[in-house]
Amino acid sequence: MTGNARAHITVDQGADFGLQLVWTDQNNQPYRVVHPCRMQVRANTGQCILDVVSHASPGNPRLVYSSDGGVIQVVVSSSVTRRLPVGKHNFDLLASYEDEVNGVRRIAKVLSGTLTVEPTLTTELPTL
Repeated sequence: MTGNARAHITVDQGADFGLQLVWTDQNNQPYRVVHPCRMQVRANTGQCILDVVSHASPGNPRLVYSSDGGVIQVVVSSSVTRRLPVGKHNFDLLASYEDEVNGVRRIAKVLSGTLTVEPTLTTELPTL
């Protein structure tokens, strides 16, 4: 994926969610991703309903990256998606990277679009 790509993402309310992308330049070379990175999801009212950051503490939504491969992963547990409001929301994902030509750290919008939270009808899994 190069530049600012657009996507429509669907999340099932109450289920674990993961997203992985490889961020490359126009020559298909991976960007050297560094901390910080952040993805926010906002309702149409502007309220932030999900905030995913790099280096988040365990159990929280987190953004994981590979500096060498340009890989960016978003990981959100079912306990967090359970609280997301059903509906269509907007999101963007910003990442920091090292500009290898100038040796400068930069920030870019990597991905943006809509995120739809689908309701889950099953409320509990049976115990074993």
